[in-house]
Amino acid sequence: MHPKRLLFAAVTAVLVLFGSVVPAALAQAQSLYWERYDVDIAVVNTGDLVVHETQVIDFTSGVFHEGYAQIPTKNTDGIDDIIVSENGQAYRLSPFLDSLIDGEYGIDTSTPGLIGVTWEMGYTEDQTRTFVLSYAVHGAIRRYPQGNEFQWNVISPGQHSYDILESTTTLHMPPGAPLGLADYLVPPEFQGVPMTVTMATDKLLATWVAKQTIAPNQGIQIVAQFAPNTIAGAAPSWQAGYDLQTAYTANVRPWLDLGLGALGLLILLGGPAALYLLWYLRGRAPQRVVVPEYITAPPQGLPPGIAGTLVDEKADVQDIIATLMDLARRGYLAIEETSQTSPMGLVTKDYTLRQTLEGKRLEDLTDFERQLYTAVFQNHATVAMRDLNQRFYTNIPGLQQALYNSCVKLGYFTGTPQAVRGRYGCFGGLLLVLSLVGGGLLAVVFSAYSTTLVCPFMAATLVGIILLWIGQHMPVESRKGAEARALSKAFRNYLTNLEKYAKPEQVTDQFEKYLPFAIAFGLERTWINRFSRIPATPTPAWYHPLGRPFIGVPLLPAAVGGAGPRPTPAAGLGGAAAAIPSLQGMSDGLSGGLQSMSDGLNTMLNSAARTLTSTPPASNTSTGGLSFSGGSSGGYHSSSGFHSSGSSFHSSGGSGGGGRGFH
Repeated sequence: MHPKRLLFAAVTAVLVLFGSVVPAALAQAQSLYWERYDVDIAVVNTGDLVVHETQVIDFTSGVFHEGYAQIPTKNTDGIDDIIVSENGQAYRLSPFLDSLIDGEYGIDTSTPGLIGVTWEMGYTEDQTRTFVLSYAVHGAIRRYPQGNEFQWNVISPGQHSYDILESTTTLHMPPGAPLGLADYLVPPEFQGVPMTVTMATDKLLATWVAKQTIAPNQGIQIVAQFAPNTIAGAAPSWQAGYDLQTAYTANVRPWLDLGLGALGLLILLGGPAALYLLWYLRGRAPQRVVVPEYITAPPQGLPPGIAGTLVDEKADVQDIIATLMDLARRGYLAIEETSQTSPMGLVTKDYTLRQTLEGKRLEDLTDFERQLYTAVFQNHATVAMRDLNQRFYTNIPGLQQALYNSCVKLGYFTGTPQAVRGRYGCFGGLLLVLSLVGGGLLAVVFSAYSTTLVCPFMAATLVGIILLWIGQHMPVESRKGAEARALSKAFRNYLTNLEKYAKPEQVTDQFEKYLPFAIAFGLERTWINRFSRIPATPTPAWYHPLGRPFIGVPLLPAAVGGAGPRPTPAAGLGGAAAAIPSLQGMSDGLSGGLQSMSDGLNTMLNSAARTLTSTPPASNTSTGGLSFSGGSSGGYHSSSGFHSSGSSFHSSGGSGGGGRGFH
């Protein structure tokens, strides 16, 4: 690299590193602490409060320019007359909050329930400064026949980012309104700070002094009570709603919580029990008949598609493909492997399906087999498998329903499994959606009225999940169906563990005969690969790989369970009855080798599964914050047990508080 370019790259890298690291380092270097955070509260005869917050800040490192306060208006009738001062000199109030200059402050009331105050104090580094935030509070004192009361969040936990070394709160009462109680509260969300509370002899002055440093996660909330009718003014506008909520919380909510909790427990225990009873009475299959561990032939008269449906009680695509291969084995169609070469020289493989109906009648097929045959060929003598791509899938639901109907018609099920599963799935899904969505909405809207409101909905959600699961096991087999299913499983066991029950080289005639059943049971790859290693295995007469062109009607091997008629060979075979070629013969005469033949069959079956289920592609269209709260309404406990006999103390409803800090 050229020296100048190297130098330019090095300088750029240093600047990027400096620009990303230095600001972060400066931000991390900022620190301060409150030497003092004192609050002076004066109750005036009108019933308002005048608050002065004196903050002595030691800026220990970093550069600061502004201070801020976020004052909640919750449980007040409003806060105004806000003034910021320093060393007896008031800052100037500016309407331009975004462009304050040194010595100015602005007020932001755009957020409901919150007043933001920001003051520009100028360049501040490594010095101690004292600020006073003053404001008037209206409607913070609650009025009761027993007496007046207010609670004040002096310091909110989690809303001051640095330690407060010392804090004193002073309360001044007007003449004729002596204090009855003065203490502090420790709400559940507070980290308690021990306080020393003193009261003057005339009870017109009280002080709260923190006994330790106040960490960022700690706060202070004071409470004061005094006699009724000692100050002017009416009850605050929010008091009636608050008292109603308090009475509900104290008298109604515990019983409602208990009832909803019990209802949730009842649903949790009774719902699954009821579903089990439903399954026991309506979904339990008849007692299974005793069958051998394995059988060497499929149950008499049981087609592979039906056997596959019985085993897992589901009409799968593999059952449809198994039926299609069984129709080929029985001489109704043949499959020829073809290839195409693109102008770019890319070779793609495809398969052609041909009707071979000489001596065959579609009327001899079952309704399901005939429906499948028609869906594949669509009145054409031949069809390329690629022509079924993204088209055949529309027939699958109807074919599955036809398979289920065949099972019912043969007496294997009392009702179609698909309909039974759908019915219970609909009920379970509806219950799940209602319990999740409805319960979630109700829990959010009415969370203040009950802590156990979600219990019945959570239990109902579990019941919905169980119903969805148990619905998959509700299709009921008849005794005939139970026997056919058990025999099908025994036959599947034979196909799975053939080496355990027989010598594959001695039963090579079973390869083609039982291949459709292996497909229905999901064993086709194992079945094909097992026999591909045996040279004497006959190849399926209906399958024509590359190099073995299709000539006339393929030979039809013996039918399942005994010999069957074979169609007459076509003229192209010279009128002689040709023997069924073996896999070894195919490998010797063509090119495949045993493994290539087995790979060809496996590839054809995989291609059929992909093609028959392929759907058209979906179309694409394009054309440092803080949160604050003004007090808590949770269950408090006081430092000295105010819930004594005859006390009118209320355990929540604090005003004031909010975030304080510097940037």
